[in-house]
Amino acid sequence: MAGATLASRFIAYVAELEGELLAIRAFRRCAIPDLTGSYGVPVRTFRLVSIARLIGYACMTGAFTDGLFEKYIAGLILLGEQIAPRAWNFGFSEGQMHFDEMRSDDEASEEQRLYSVRVQTI
Repeated sequence: MAGATLASRFIAYVAELEGELLAIRAFRRCAIPDLTGSYGVPVRTFRLVSIARLIGYACMTGAFTDGLFEKYIAGLILLGEQIAPRAWNFGFSEGQMHFDEMRSDDEASEEQRLYSVRVQTI
C-alpha cells in the first residue's frame, strides 16, 4: 500500500510540473507578457529554470528507473527544451552541478571523519 501511495504522489507531482510547463508554453505562444522578478529575470523563465534544475539534480541521483524516466521524465525534459532551450539547459546543468557539489562535500566530510577517527585511535 505504501508503494502505491508513493507512486501516486510521484505521478501527481510530475503532472503538476508538466502543467506548469504547459502553462508557460501557452503564455509564450499567446505572447502574454511575463512579470519581471528579482534580478530582472521573468518569473516564468525563473520557474522553468527551477524545474529544469530539479529534474537535472534528480536525474543525477539515479532516482528514476529506466521505465519511470521514459514514462514521465523524458517528456518533461523535451517539453522544457521546446519552450526555452537555453534556459532549460542552463537550469538542468545547474542541477547536475549542484549534485556534483553535494557529492564532493559529502566525500570531503567522510574523509575528514575518517581522518578524525584515525587520529583518535593513535
